[in-house]
Amino acid sequence: MTTATDPIADLHAARRNTWNTWVGTHAEMNPDGEALRFMGQTTTWKQLDERSGRFADALARRGVGKGDRVMLITLNNPEFIEAVLGINELGAIAVPVNFRLTPGELAYLVSDCTPKVVVTDAMLAPLVGAIRAQGEEPGEHIVIGGERGVDAQTTYADAIAEEGAPHEPVDVPEDATSLIMYTSGTTGRPKGAMLSYENMTAQALTCIRVFRLFDEEGRALCAAPMFHIAALGSIAPSLQLGGTTVIHPLQAFDPAALLDTLEAEQITSIFLVPVQWQAVCAEQQARPRNLDDKFQGVFSGRRRSVTGG
Repeated sequence: MTTATDPIADLHAARRNTWNTWVGTHAEMNPDGEALRFMGQTTTWKQLDERSGRFADALARRGVGKGDRVMLITLNNPEFIEAVLGINELGAIAVPVNFRLTPGELAYLVSDCTPKVVVTDAMLAPLVGAIRAQGEEPGEHIVIGGERGVDAQTTYADAIAEEGAPHEPVDVPEDATSLIMYTSGTTGRPKGAMLSYENMTAQALTCIRVFRLFDEEGRALCAAPMFHIAALGSIAPSLQLGGTTVIHPLQAFDPAALLDTLEAEQITSIFLVPVQWQAVCAEQQARPRNLDDKFQGVFSGRRRSVTGG
């Protein structure tokens, strides 16, 4: 959402290098191009830009502004990406958290980041009540795919369909915080790592250079949980280049289903951890899929233990 009457606040006029600006550019240059794919359904760049802008409008009407936090407790779905973009369009900060945490652990994160709004999937909506039972208030509850008054105060679909004044354009500098990503807390309380737009731009450029992701023809499969930086880090290059992000639904890891998706969606890049690659390679050997000449980038990583000395 921009205005010609205030060019300083206009994201395009300000030339800010953020993923909101990238999406806005693709929406103008390639409006009907595939931005997201999820379970056979496509979200175009124009739709992604418009829907994230309408979510920003809805959040602004709920008092969310620059520097405020919005917590996300969701599975993998297009609404997650729309929500992050909408939150950031206001200069607010997205806080994705692990839905596998206990209510007590989630309540601590709420007390630490004090969100104004929490967004959940319908199946995860009871976690909000459980957080409140711990004595913490995560703010107004918006639910994806649920029912107003049953699962939450507002549904995501109703929020982006609301009538009302659009939010005021906000000029968000690249060194501002875009995300708070909490550490695992294995050696104490989780700590909120603050990631700026510059951090995510650097991540995108690193992947683009190292894995030679040169153009908008790429099709990246996001199979990692979206609350994890591995997922957001693998989505960033596609948002910058204008490639397609194919979102894999979260479930028990199934190498056969993943390979079927790689073949059907003609995936060119994917991030998996080594044990997943072992299972995928074994399945491919047992029942080969037609993946020839598709892959440009195969990402992997593992956790390392630092013991000192």
